[in-house]
Amino acid sequence: MKIQLTGDSLMARNEGLKEPAINETLKNRINGLEIVNTAVCGENSGALLERIDSEILAVEKAQKIFIIIGTNDLATNKRVFADQYEENLQAIILRLIGKYDRNNIFFLSIPPIDEDKQRFRSNLLINEYNTVLKEVCLKNNCNYLLFNERLNRFETKELQDILEGSMDDGLHFGLKGYQIMADIIYEAL
Repeated sequence: MKIQLTGDSLMARNEGLKEPAINETLKNRINGLEIVNTAVCGENSGALLERIDSEILAVEKAQKIFIIIGTNDLATNKRVFADQYEENLQAIILRLIGKYDRNNIFFLSIPPIDEDKQRFRSNLLINEYNTVLKEVCLKNNCNYLLFNERLNRFETKELQDILEGSMDDGLHFGLKGYQIMADIIYEAL
């Protein structure tokens, strides 16, 4: 099976591994899985939309595409407001359905952050943007995967531990977070 992963740093970071952490985590779980990862650190929905034809849709078609986007949109120091985020998501989906069936397009909800370590993001804003993401997915018959919701099942201390990656910034989670992200993607396969 071949899948494509794209979005922001949460899909792109390697956490000290030789390839993106999510790639290695999934490959260790699923023998023979082929992954094309076109994620870019620092990306927001507008930037993803700008490169969708040249870098995301230009690669050979996979069976399914998984996207995580929005954490940079809601950052208050460089914010893309929710209405523009919604428009960008709609445009992204319209481009994707030219290549992928709607039921093979998967958006992961934006994960929570450790607010003690993040100045420009809040879990309240994350919930607002996830509501927008979920509504756009429902409207377009695409899949909304409950990544945020799965992480929020953990008690505060355990969640803080999951969110502690090599950057330890409360946003970029470590390998424990990638195990949970891999669980979500694996269940969708």
